[in-house]
Amino acid sequence: MSDRKGSNLLAVIIGSCMLAAGTTVTFAAEATPSDTEITQAVMQKLTHEMPEKFVGLKVETQDGVVTLSGRADTGLSKLKAEQDAREVHGVTSVKNNMRVSM
Repeated sequence: MSDRKGSNLLAVIIGSCMLAAGTTVTFAAEATPSDTEITQAVMQKLTHEMPEKFVGLKVETQDGVVTLSGRADTGLSKLKAEQDAREVHGVTSVKNNMRVSM
């Protein structure tokens, strides 16, 4: 048995024994980023992936809710911006107030 499989098996056995004994086992959850961190991550993602698609892009976050504003060059770019924002860790919802430039 490889060392990795042995380590995983040992962890499962120890965890099972602890649960059987009534011990609570908790796993560290990934920390929720702050609104400022979310804003920075969304802005970085949008400007990195599609820098030429937006004019006056503004990203604001409050309690995990991201609001996008500014202008997108196409309706598809506007939808992609919303989709990309939703993929950022910590975002709970997105309000897309962007306008499409004609």
